[in-house]
Amino acid sequence: MWYVTDFDPPVESASGQVVGVLATVSESGPTELPVLADTIDPDALDTLYTSARTTDHDLTVCFRYADHVVCPRSDGSIACRPAGGSDFE
Repeated sequence: MWYVTDFDPPVESASGQVVGVLATVSESGPTELPVLADTIDPDALDTLYTSARTTDHDLTVCFRYADHVVCPRSDGSIACRPAGGSDFE
């Protein structure tokens, strides 16, 4: 089952929100999660979302992080669920 929440991309970084959402879903502290940079470049992720918002383009980047599939979208939503099976269906 997907867990979906919202964030404000112009104000909140996508990378920070990914860590926050996973901490909530996994009921752990952000410092207990793997380092996000070991999975995806947080600066590049933030730059993509800043660019998508300022150019009015839709963007979704899905990746595996902390045993979950995480999909932040440029509309300000983040969906995540436990990884397993066919991750992106």
